[in-house]
Amino acid sequence: MKNFNGSGATWTPMTSTTKNWNAVASSADGNKLVAADHNSRLIYTSTNSGASWIATSAPNANWQAVASSADGSKLVAVVWQGSIYSSTDSGATWTTNNAPSSQWTSVATAADGNKMVAVIDGGGVYTWKSPTQSIPTLNIVRSGDGVLISWPFFMADYALEQSADLKTTNWTADATIPIITNMQCQVNLTITNGSRFYRLRGY
Repeated sequence: MKNFNGSGATWTPMTSTTKNWNAVASSADGNKLVAADHNSRLIYTSTNSGASWIATSAPNANWQAVASSADGSKLVAVVWQGSIYSSTDSGATWTTNNAPSSQWTSVATAADGNKMVAVIDGGGVYTWKSPTQSIPTLNIVRSGDGVLISWPFFMADYALEQSADLKTTNWTADATIPIITNMQCQVNLTITNGSRFYRLRGY
């Protein structure tokens, strides 16, 4: 396996582990990887861009494709003439889904891992949506004379709104443009007198 820099212009072989890799996926920052080995029929994960790998608890199977959410916490893998498996803890544990046993060849997932799509060789396209959508969490910490508010970067199309009273419906969009840093949308706001409440809203 090789890692790269310069948008693929330069590739460096990873000599720490040599296997018959046949599928790989990455988190958005490239630190967390998931890969399938054809020989051992196991799934491996890495938390250091492929410098070292550990075998997960996924069953021994003919894995064909893997996919990862943006933060690397949610994984999905498909088996040729088998099932679809998913993990919500970066590969520590795996569960089967209700998809039919078939000749699965490819799989992909949305950035938040709440939507997935898989295809069958010579068959159809199957989609899955989490019955319990993840609720985005706003993180608020003191930063100098203001506050730093952040939320997952894959929800960059959501608007940050504020209100002085939770009992009113008069929420207004904050005009500050978020900066994406460390896979987080971040805004620095000045502290004002009185209470302020914040929420995310999708449009």
